Amino acid sequence: MTAAVFHRFYYVQVTDNLSIWVGYAWIYTGKPNTPNPFEEDRIWQQLLWTKTYKHLTFTSRTRTEQRFLENNPKTAYRLRQLLKISVPLKHFNKLSFVTSDEVFIHKNNFVGKNSRGFDQNRYFVGLGYKINPVLNTEVGYMNQYIRRFGVPDFLANIVSINFFLSL
Repeated sequence: MTAAVFHRFYYVQVTDNLSIWVGYAWIYTGKPNTPNPFEEDRIWQQLLWTKTYKHLTFTSRTRTEQRFLENNPKTAYRLRQLLKISVPLKHFNKLSFVTSDEVFIHKNNFVGKNSRGFDQNRYFVGLGYKINPVLNTEVGYMNQYIRRFGVPDFLANIVSINFFLSL
């Protein structure tokens, strides 16, 4: 296993289009993403804005994170900005074309080097499928580029499968 993520969160719906979230995540990162597997605890806050127009849904998510990395005494502060577009397919009402781009920016130096600035980028393109009123999936291609320190940067071409449960 290269990565495992566990999330807990709470959110408040401010308007029909805007919600505020706070959460906690536990992340395990293993090979080949890193030569030395590690665990991370993460506290995060986000604004989620979604607007549905006649033929598409636009989503913007702005997230800040406080990352507590194993074997690192400093807290890492990171900003993430996601932009996503979903377009329903005309003749297949449960399917949609989905594309998104998410940029990660470190706000501080936390590894004793110049780690501030650009961290990574994730670009996704694929299909969304509404399984039932509370369960959706997105399947497609993700290109992930990660800036690393002391080793070459990491570029991955990923078959991405995600499930979204809305209770």
